[in-house]
Amino acid sequence: MPNREEKVVLSYSHTVSAAVEILNIAEEVVKKFGESSSDLKKKITSDYGSAKWKQVQDKSLVNEKSRNVQERQKEFQKQQAKINRATEKLLASKCGDAGKLKPKVVAKPPATTVPKSAAKPPAAAVSKAAGKPPATAAPQVASKPTAIPQVPRKHSVVKAASKPSKALKNMFASLEESDSE
Repeated sequence: MPNREEKVVLSYSHTVSAAVEILNIAEEVVKKFGESSSDLKKKITSDYGSAKWKQVQDKSLVNEKSRNVQERQKEFQKQQAKINRATEKLLASKCGDAGKLKPKVVAKPPATTVPKSAAKPPAAAVSKAAGKPPATAAPQVASKPTAIPQVPRKHSVVKAASKPSKALKNMFASLEESDSE
């Protein structure tokens, strides 16, 4: 089985910039070599040799990979900014005017009242040894509801970033609409 080189498809613009850098010639001159990277390959290999073409090809691939990495980082930063805006908006809806969290009122269940007939133990329940009725739990007294501030946890924000909820998706949709306006 004969060895076949992999066919590498190069971006024209990256190949032109690589040729300019490797061959030390003006961009307009390189563009006159051809209108595609295959035209550039033919002209560079015929005029400068296959070693120079290999250098141009390698540099073109490096330039393209670098650009792709930069684009991915830029896209990631855009997504992170959207998540941050949505998180701030969500937190702002939960916070008061001064940036303090609104306390969430947690009401205790109402105390159950014990009917008077059940409050007295039957005569058989009186302890023979002590002569006292068995101890019963003191009835709970209803108290005022207390306010407990709810602070968002870090892991819940991360969870929202890894798998967005419907509310977060709706928030993003409204952000995208406001961004497009």
